[in-house]
Amino acid sequence: MPFSTIKVVAAIGLLSVAATLSSAADTDTVSSASSYSAPYAGWPGLADGEAQQKMARWHDALNLSPEQLAIMAEIIADYGARLDPLFERGAETAWSIMNVAPRDPDYTVDTERAAQAAAETAAAIVRQMSELRSAINSIMTAEQIATLEQLMAERRQQWRARLDSQAEFSGTE
Repeated sequence: MPFSTIKVVAAIGLLSVAATLSSAADTDTVSSASSYSAPYAGWPGLADGEAQQKMARWHDALNLSPEQLAIMAEIIADYGARLDPLFERGAETAWSIMNVAPRDPDYTVDTERAAQAAAETAAAIVRQMSELRSAINSIMTAEQIATLEQLMAERRQQWRARLDSQAEFSGTE
């Protein structure tokens, strides 16, 4: 998995949870939580069957009411529209430096510009993700929040194990 993809996957962890949970809002059944719509379908970890199964489990574990799911769907639509261009801009910035060779006289300047743009984009993503998390937590009970935190910790642990195994396979650490 390329470095930039890893960062994007990590950054949208909470969004993936919320997107999957909110997809059940229309039908009130977990079995229908597998249908995704833009902008989530193209994001890593959101459109594959394994992610859908994990998110359906989260939906069950959180025991969200139909009202919570409806509100969450609105929150996700709002923040998805805000985050999608940021993720696109981040990917464009990361790849922009690939168009300049190290021997190019502007390489250092272009690298610094890309680094500054990446830092600004990352900061904007962090702010939006923080607001998203607060918005989602505001509609959940303390018990649901505690369960969500536990599930997210498990997910982070799985990602770390996956990254560790990839590093071992590639011979880098």
